[in-house]
Amino acid sequence: MKSSWRFSSPFLLWLPLLGIGLPGQVAPSFDFVTNNEFTGAEIKSLALIKSAIASPTPLIASVPKTGTDPIASPYPIPWGWVEKAQSEVTRSGRAEVRSYQSEQMVSPDGEYTAYSQIRMRVEPQFTASQISSALVIKHRPTGQIQQIELPTRLLRNSARPSDLTGTIAILWPVGWSQTGDRLLIRNFVALTSSDIASDSAVVWYRQSKRTATICPQSVDYDTAVLMGWSATHPNQLLFRTSLLGDSQEQLWAVNEQGQTIAAPGDRPLIYGQRVP
Repeated sequence: MKSSWRFSSPFLLWLPLLGIGLPGQVAPSFDFVTNNEFTGAEIKSLALIKSAIASPTPLIASVPKTGTDPIASPYPIPWGWVEKAQSEVTRSGRAEVRSYQSEQMVSPDGEYTAYSQIRMRVEPQFTASQISSALVIKHRPTGQIQQIELPTRLLRNSARPSDLTGTIAILWPVGWSQTGDRLLIRNFVALTSSDIASDSAVVWYRQSKRTATICPQSVDYDTAVLMGWSATHPNQLLFRTSLLGDSQEQLWAVNEQGQTIAAPGDRPLIYGQRVP
């Protein structure tokens, strides 16, 4: 049975509810809070960054055989941590705020590292919980940092609630380009206790320190999974898409403008090294 909320422009109906605009746009009802300049602000690390230089050999992405991610991403978010936190708070009946820091993704030249800081406001009922995140990019020689965040508050439409209860919005480092000039970030968004979940990609440009959001356009799907850089179409991204209730999946190559072409037989590449 096909989903009643499927449409050809992904996220058009529900993505603005999370404050996330389509590529090249900013959602009109939300404040856009991405920080595009180094702030120099100190961010506390939960783990030490190990000194490591990545091998030039790319890491070939493959989908795990076990369900370690809500949409079977090859770059899984810490779903086990989410489930454990929710289970513990549900049993105790007391709301809590918990945090999680990802591993570091070091650029091929060792100059930069990126990691995700996740914050979960856990309520006894999962539909009332909320998960948000910040993606931190650190220039290792100088210690300068840039923090990218998802929108967290309404801007103009006071008729809507001012919180994002029941939403999940996680930025997760996927890997670098071969030369280290771009960082690929998974942007996973979902509604708790529902089948609404999908990826878009955020690309961070090392030279300009700015970002672009990319996802498949003009194709019909319910869920998109970011796979990595395309091996066949340089500088483009690979996404795997599917429709609810349909086991068939499609592979697409998407450029920075959102132009989407079928990419059967293509394979994803990522570069860099993941360290604790």
